[in-house]
Amino acid sequence: MSTVIDRADLYYRDQTSDKVYHATLEENNGSYRVCFSYGRRGQSLLSGIKVDNSTLTSARKVFTKLVNDKKGKGYNDMPASNVRSIPVVEPVRILHGKCSMDWPRKDGWCSLPS
Repeated sequence: MSTVIDRADLYYRDQTSDKVYHATLEENNGSYRVCFSYGRRGQSLLSGIKVDNSTLTSARKVFTKLVNDKKGKGYNDMPASNVRSIPVVEPVRILHGKCSMDWPRKDGWCSLPS
């Protein structure tokens, strides 16, 4: 079971978009990972893992860069009253640009483009 150490819940809204982005820094059996989920508000979210089996220092750098990159693209912190509990995501694999949960896991996690 993973323990969430830090999380960021962000949103982006303009005249044509209403999107959310969630990122977590997690500890799992002595190693660290950065997970994320994103999509249109109210729809099913795509999920993935940016880094796994990492040190806290390395994972923290990935988490911070990920959040800062999103904020640089216009995402804002979600007001606390709008944040719902987001389950810890499981690994996904990219199939033709889309996430898939059904594959025989081989040697690692996928990383979706941010």
